[in-house]
Amino acid sequence: VDVMVMSVTEGSCRTTKKTGVLGDFVNNGKEALVAILAQSPDYYRLVLMDIQIPVMDGFEAIREFLATGEVLSNKEYLRLPIVAMNANSRIEDISFCLNAGMKDHISKPTSIDERHLTVLCRTSTTIR
Repeated sequence: VDVMVMSVTEGSCRTTKKTGVLGDFVNNGKEALVAILAQSPDYYRLVLMDIQIPVMDGFEAIREFLATGEVLSNKEYLRLPIVAMNANSRIEDISFCLNAGMKDHISKPTSIDERHLTVLCRTSTTIR
């Protein structure tokens, strides 16, 4: 798959490495923000963001991302699909993720294979 994906969780790191998808792997939301904003808005096709991560969790990361000067001055960053990943899959939990600014939600544990990542990356361009 010829797309660049960012993984902000150990679990999806293993998943994307296993599928052969090109990816950057970071340990927390703060590292994710630095990495995303260091690239052009269209560099990443997908960000898999764990909600419960150390240093800066997924909710704090999406809030900060949406409020940064780079994003406010370049709306192309808003097209980046940041997908929440967490073990809570109740409707309320998913709604909370979407209302926070995530583009979608994936329940963990998950087994995302190359076909799923390809569909996520390709459909993200139509739903952004």
